[in-house]
Amino acid sequence: MISNMMKAELVPSEMFPTFPSTKETEFSCLRVIDDFVYLPAMAAQRADLEECMSDFEVVDGSLKCKEDSEWIDIPSEPKVSADLTIHRMLELPYNKEEWWKQAVIGFPIEMRGAIWSHFITPESKGLKEKYIQFLNEECEKGVEKDINKDINRTFAFIPGFVEHQGMRLCNVLKAYSRLDPEVGYCQGMNYIAGLMLLYIDDEAVVFCLLADILAKFRWRELYVDGMPKLIECVKTLEKRIESELPVVHAHFEENDVNMCGLFSHFFITTFLYSVPFTFGVRVFELFLIEGEKAIMECIINMLRMMKEQILSRKCDTLHEYIKTEMATEFFARPDAIALLVYNLNN
Repeated sequence: MISNMMKAELVPSEMFPTFPSTKETEFSCLRVIDDFVYLPAMAAQRADLEECMSDFEVVDGSLKCKEDSEWIDIPSEPKVSADLTIHRMLELPYNKEEWWKQAVIGFPIEMRGAIWSHFITPESKGLKEKYIQFLNEECEKGVEKDINKDINRTFAFIPGFVEHQGMRLCNVLKAYSRLDPEVGYCQGMNYIAGLMLLYIDDEAVVFCLLADILAKFRWRELYVDGMPKLIECVKTLEKRIESELPVVHAHFEENDVNMCGLFSHFFITTFLYSVPFTFGVRVFELFLIEGEKAIMECIINMLRMMKEQILSRKCDTLHEYIKTEMATEFFARPDAIALLVYNLNN
């Protein structure tokens, strides 16, 4: 089990309104600009909401950012030209290629729950009827204690999350632990389920989607004893770094970098920890379609773009940089999502 995940705040709490229920949740400060492909991470990190929004303006469907007192165009595409396109797609059988095109543009915030639910396979949808049954079964010894301990750490930067989503999150994780006793519960699953609860009202649907993700991408193998999927992902990552970024790989070796220790949290939380929230959600949506390929590509791109900063650090400062700062710096680039999408398409 991975323990002691980084404790740094990902996004200032002022960026999120306190919410009384899931239906009334509105990330109003993000709604203006998150319809665009390239959302500058600085907008998701500033503590002063009014200051943040004063630096952005939408003109004729184009997102502009105020930089050095001048307004500059940020390469972007408006959200899907017509939400009717997505409504039509939701009525049709799942088509990976079509949904990928939409994910590249970005899903409308208000439709995320419906879209993510659409990705659930028929086999996993059938689990919905068993949700209450699993929920009423007693957890394995120690599982419920581990779940409760981690709930208070889940999206702690969002005011009201624990109060209004904590019990629902506990329910979903407990039910899954009964569905798959071999996995039970492992840290990291709380972020995946917690994110889905922010956009999907029905606990049972979140339970089905969680089960679907863990089965479809063999993601459950990240959480079983021995974590074989995690080891497989980290080995693949290391081979790619050695092949594509040999200088970075040599620097890692010189500084005794523990690849699993440094990069495991990106896989285990599907980029929902130590990454600005809005970007974490975007990577998660790409993951829903492409699986580990999206996460792998994002890590490689971060290393490629942050190469100079990485090579300038050694030992402990190198470890600390990769764990707590690199992702934030990478996603501060207005073309961060574009880089990820380009490589996934090539």
